[in-house]
Amino acid sequence: EQDMRDIKASLIIANILSQALITLAPRIINLAAKGATLVLSGILVGEINNVVEAYAPHFKVVSAKTQDEWARLELRSRE
Repeated sequence: EQDMRDIKASLIIANILSQALITLAPRIINLAAKGATLVLSGILVGEINNVVEAYAPHFKVVSAKTQDEWARLELRSRE
Protein backbone atom coordinates (compact mmCIF):
# COMPACT_ATOMS: atom_id res chain seq x y z
CA GLU A 1 0.00 0.00 0.00
CA GLN A 2 1.49 3.30 -1.10
CA ASP A 3 1.54 6.14 1.39
CA MET A 4 -0.49 9.08 -0.01
CA ARG A 5 2.17 11.50 1.28
CA ASP A 6 4.51 10.18 -1.42
CA ILE A 7 2.14 10.87 -4.32
CA LYS A 8 2.57 14.09 -6.30
CA ALA A 9 0.06 14.76 -9.08
CA SER A 10 0.38 17.21 -11.96
CA LEU A 11 -3.42 17.40 -12.38
CA ILE A 12 -6.01 17.21 -9.61
CA ILE A 13 -9.74 17.42 -10.33
CA ALA A 14 -12.27 17.74 -7.50
CA ASN A 15 -16.01 18.19 -7.94
CA ILE A 16 -17.23 18.57 -4.36
CA LEU A 17 -18.91 21.35 -2.41
CA SER A 18 -16.99 24.45 -1.34
CA GLN A 19 -16.72 23.60 2.34
CA ALA A 20 -15.14 20.23 1.53
CA LEU A 21 -12.71 21.90 -0.91
CA ILE A 22 -11.72 24.36 1.82
CA THR A 23 -11.39 21.67 4.51
CA LEU A 24 -9.34 19.44 2.19
CA ALA A 25 -7.13 22.29 0.88
CA PRO A 26 -4.05 21.29 2.93
CA ARG A 27 -4.27 17.68 1.71
CA ILE A 28 -4.92 18.66 -1.90
CA ILE A 29 -2.05 21.18 -1.83
CA ASN A 30 0.25 18.49 -0.41
CA LEU A 31 -0.67 16.11 -3.25
CA ALA A 32 0.12 18.68 -5.95
CA ALA A 33 3.42 18.54 -7.81
CA LYS A 34 5.32 21.70 -8.71
CA GLY A 35 3.56 23.32 -11.66
CA ALA A 36 0.36 21.35 -10.96
CA THR A 37 -3.08 22.33 -12.21
CA LEU A 38 -6.17 22.08 -10.01
CA VAL A 39 -9.66 22.00 -11.47
CA LEU A 40 -12.16 22.63 -8.70
CA SER A 41 -15.93 22.57 -9.18
CA GLY A 42 -19.06 22.12 -7.12
CA ILE A 43 -18.58 25.70 -5.96
CA LEU A 44 -21.51 28.07 -5.54
CA VAL A 45 -20.79 31.44 -7.17
CA GLY A 46 -21.08 33.23 -3.82
CA GLU A 47 -18.38 30.99 -2.33
CA ILE A 48 -15.68 31.45 -5.00
CA ASN A 49 -13.61 33.90 -2.92
CA ASN A 50 -13.56 31.56 0.10
CA VAL A 51 -12.25 28.70 -2.02
CA VAL A 52 -9.66 30.90 -3.74
CA GLU A 53 -8.42 32.15 -0.35
CA ALA A 54 -7.90 28.57 0.86
CA TYR A 55 -5.58 27.83 -2.07
CA ALA A 56 -4.07 31.32 -2.66
CA PRO A 57 -0.80 30.79 -0.76
CA HIS A 58 0.17 28.02 -3.19
CA PHE A 59 -2.01 28.49 -6.30
CA LYS A 60 -3.13 31.29 -8.58
CA VAL A 61 -6.42 31.40 -10.49
CA VAL A 62 -5.96 30.77 -14.21
CA SER A 63 -9.65 30.81 -15.11
CA ALA A 64 -13.07 30.88 -13.51
CA LYS A 65 -16.22 29.81 -15.33
CA THR A 66 -19.79 30.01 -14.08
CA GLN A 67 -23.02 28.40 -15.14
CA ASP A 68 -26.15 29.46 -13.31
CA GLU A 69 -25.21 29.39 -9.60
CA TRP A 70 -22.22 27.03 -10.03
CA ALA A 71 -18.56 27.76 -10.68
CA ARG A 72 -15.46 25.94 -11.87
CA LEU A 73 -11.99 27.19 -11.04
CA GLU A 74 -8.73 26.30 -12.73
CA LEU A 75 -5.69 27.05 -10.58
CA ARG A 76 -1.99 26.64 -11.24
CA SER A 77 0.78 26.08 -8.75
CA ARG A 78 2.84 29.16 -7.90
CA GLU A 79 5.85 26.80 -7.84
